[in-house]
Amino acid sequence: MKSIITNAAEITVLRLIDNTYKTGGGPISVGASVVVAGKGPVGVVTQVRDDNWQDIFGKPLSKRSSFMEGLRHLSDAVKSCNYVNVVRVVHDDARFPSLLVKLINDHGAWASGHAYVAGDVVEQADVRYICILAHTSTSGDTPPHAADWEVWTGTDHGAWASGHVYIAGDIVEVTGTKYICILGHTASTENDPPDDVTHWEAWAGSNHGAWASGHPYIAGDIVTQTGVSYLCILAHTSSSENDPPNETNWSVLATTCEVGETSGSDGHPYGTVLSLGAGYVMEIWPIDGDPSVNRSFELTDVITEKTWVTGTAYDVNDVVTVTGGKLICITAHTSESAPTLAIPGTYWKAYKGEYGQRFTLNIYDKDESAVEYLLETYLVGIAPADTDDMGRPAFIETVLEQNSDRFRCNIDEDLTWATVKDSLKYASKTAFVGGTNGSTPETADWIAAWDLFRNETFLCHLMFAAGVYDEDVLANCIDIADERHCSFFFDVNPNLQSEAAIAWIKGTGLESRQAAVYYSPFAANDRWYGGKTVWGISGAAANACAKGDANMTGAIPGIHYAPAGIHRGMLERTGVKSLSPDDVINRDDFYDARINPVVAGDTGGAMIDDALTIHYKQNYSRFIWVNRIANYIDHRFVEAAAYAKFEPDGLTKPILTRLTKEILDQLVTSGALVTPRDTADGTNPYILTVKQEEIDLWLVTWDFCPTGAARRIAGQPRLIK
Repeated sequence: MKSIITNAAEITVLRLIDNTYKTGGGPISVGASVVVAGKGPVGVVTQVRDDNWQDIFGKPLSKRSSFMEGLRHLSDAVKSCNYVNVVRVVHDDARFPSLLVKLINDHGAWASGHAYVAGDVVEQADVRYICILAHTSTSGDTPPHAADWEVWTGTDHGAWASGHVYIAGDIVEVTGTKYICILGHTASTENDPPDDVTHWEAWAGSNHGAWASGHPYIAGDIVTQTGVSYLCILAHTSSSENDPPNETNWSVLATTCEVGETSGSDGHPYGTVLSLGAGYVMEIWPIDGDPSVNRSFELTDVITEKTWVTGTAYDVNDVVTVTGGKLICITAHTSESAPTLAIPGTYWKAYKGEYGQRFTLNIYDKDESAVEYLLETYLVGIAPADTDDMGRPAFIETVLEQNSDRFRCNIDEDLTWATVKDSLKYASKTAFVGGTNGSTPETADWIAAWDLFRNETFLCHLMFAAGVYDEDVLANCIDIADERHCSFFFDVNPNLQSEAAIAWIKGTGLESRQAAVYYSPFAANDRWYGGKTVWGISGAAANACAKGDANMTGAIPGIHYAPAGIHRGMLERTGVKSLSPDDVINRDDFYDARINPVVAGDTGGAMIDDALTIHYKQNYSRFIWVNRIANYIDHRFVEAAAYAKFEPDGLTKPILTRLTKEILDQLVTSGALVTPRDTADGTNPYILTVKQEEIDLWLVTWDFCPTGAARRIAGQPRLIK
């Protein structure tokens, strides 16, 4: 079928011309704020709702913390908003941690004349050492030669587990007693503590933090000194003569995992792009803004596929193929006779799971009671093209990108499995260190965070200050609101007396038809920590607007409903109590200062009792709902103008006229626009003019009459005869 007309004797169907342009799509009750939080993405806009904000940013800070109001305001706003766009602000000294897995090459027994490089691990006199400086070995640098080697000790693994590869220095717990590994081995029921004294001895030590002089240390105690951890190897009372790194009493406590480029790193500034350095297999770090002080990770169950051959040394988790299926090694050994599926033995068991170049990544966290739990776990590989039996990506970087909102990693893709499997096998459970939320954010930090909302790709119809009283920050927020044609709500400090509240807002010099300020001198029940807590209501004001928006007329939200009064302005708080019962608010003075007061409700609780902006002229722009109507028209007009932009004259006027008229007509239907109170200029709720000013300039004007609201109601008693 042709779509153009030619001279041929044919039937033609021309292409459809679609001029059914529409405006007004998308949500209108979108909040926007900047908060301080214990965790959460830093320096980016994050969309949250009532059902997920606490998972992302954590519960509100303690009432004794600076900026404890922020998340409480957010919890108020998300109750009715479509969603809230949030930026978490931190001081520029905040840091996120990362952990690096060293490239480990296990060479077995130390040998003279061998070219060792950093990361090589050897055993000498039943102790493991890791090379820290490349060299060719001689009898003069035999481990523990300090210039070339460090004792390679382990970490606290919690409960002892069969099948785990333990190294000297690893700590485990059995029936409430801790044991320290004194000889590396693969755990089995034949060498578990406390029965096997060859591999284990009772450990009464503990982690003491910073080394201190005059302390009676015992073997197994762990301390830190100048950023390095040490393990006590000989009981003694500490002094300046035997402090770490005194080799008689201490050995360096090193693991395959390190933070940053060297042990004891201070972490990374937010915004840092991490790249893997030489000598490392992988690096893992949190992306959710959690400083991760209670988190740790481990790599376990390193699975390797091998061919079964008599006389071969097999390790735990080696997988071999036999007639009818696969077996996995459960005890390290040197093979003597071929295993079978029919006769599982001491060394093998049937294996039905994944196999090949894989390992398990486990990440742990602790709850509020300091009880550790498994946060995330993945079976992953190191090859970018690796997939599981279902055809899904198994490459560790891809798995985290697709499945984790908390972590990312880099891995050296050029390394072979044969090269890295020992590194992964010996990557003991290791805590993240170096992460911190930093100091208290400063004015510049707040302004930079708020400035993200100057980007018009992020919606922000209802901005709220969330307990920030810095005048420079508030002025910047007002500038954004004016620029974006959106509302901005902020508070006077609730702890001020009413006269001081008036003096404060007047002293700021802030003025805008887009901004509204509130005074709420009330405490309420703290559902997170108990007792009473005081916080403002800027988030609740955004919530009140969203409640009004929910009064839809067709597709038109109720932007003309004032965010005040018993229907929308009641605070959703319990146990509301006045901070200053004897302080009587002068409502006329509050009106002059354009402060919206919160007052005690007739049936308990508290209520927003005015809807003024900080616009001090005596015109309609002093009312919140009038500006919200105007902003709504502005935003939809921009959508309409986009359809007409760059169209020729013959199309421009019809598009602009039809779409703008449609917007205004809908607002008349919803009751947002009404017949003028002064009919000297007519009785139409609006007057629309579309005019071409220049060859490339069209001017669209709309005069409109917004609805009123019963702010003031007077009753006139009259006597009759």
